[in-house]
Amino acid sequence: MFKVILSFVLIAATTLYGFIISRRLTIRRQALESIVDSIVRMRSLIGFGGYEISRVIKSSFGCSKGFESFDYSSFDEDNLPTLWINLVNTISGELCLNSEDKELLVKFSEGIGITDTDGQLANCDLYCELFKERIADAKEKEKASGRLYKIIGFSFGCVITLMIV
Repeated sequence: MFKVILSFVLIAATTLYGFIISRRLTIRRQALESIVDSIVRMRSLIGFGGYEISRVIKSSFGCSKGFESFDYSSFDEDNLPTLWINLVNTISGELCLNSEDKELLVKFSEGIGITDTDGQLANCDLYCELFKERIADAKEKEKASGRLYKIIGFSFGCVITLMIV
């Protein structure tokens, strides 16, 4: 009886782990889509608003998933790079961003708040396209590997169970 219960728990645990890994791929894709939406909002605010950079960043990224809990009140042109790196490091684990995503997000901030309006708009356009490419890659990986992780988790649990029993 103990082996049956252990087998069931083992299969359930490995299957759940497969689902968790698969879910991380979905969370990453959604986070990248949210970043693109934020960059588009930022581009609109820069082009038409004439607001301070802290207000632009808070209005653009502050309502996106994962970015809402950060304190944007201290953002200004002088300390933007340092605070932006802190923001990216804070949210990257929660949003399942990989190192290339984080690096791209940090590089995006280098052109914000230090150039003229046209330069900032061009920066937003460039990084919007770069993140769209990352979204396409994330969708492909999610489609190809998402189901695979679920199946591998279940299969691994079954194999271990057969070895125990």
